[in-house]
Amino acid sequence: ENLQELSKLDDLHTLTKQIKARNGSAEELRQMRTALVGAEATQRLETLDIQRNAWQQRVTGYLNQRDEVLHSNMSDSAKKQAIQQLRQQQFSSSQEQLRLRTFETVHDQGGELPFNY
Repeated sequence: ENLQELSKLDDLHTLTKQIKARNGSAEELRQMRTALVGAEATQRLETLDIQRNAWQQRVTGYLNQRDEVLHSNMSDSAKKQAIQQLRQQQFSSSQEQLRLRTFETVHDQGGELPFNY
């Protein structure tokens, strides 16, 4: 039974990636999820999608604003203060700020941000 559940989760992940990669419709994604995991789990997954998209938009917006500060003519200390203020305004919890630092590091190193869920 556990093996079946793992296989189902693997199928769910693979099919979700395939549908999103080819810009499949929300309805297609919903139908696939419902067939695999049922209506209740599909609803929870859709809620999670909304939360993840909101997080991605917040992080991307913050990083764009942060880049503007970093490329401005401000002094280094003013840049540091402006970025800290921006971070605190947009990400109030310490947990969010901790997650954000990972995204900052990846962004600064030119890597692809880890938004692939």
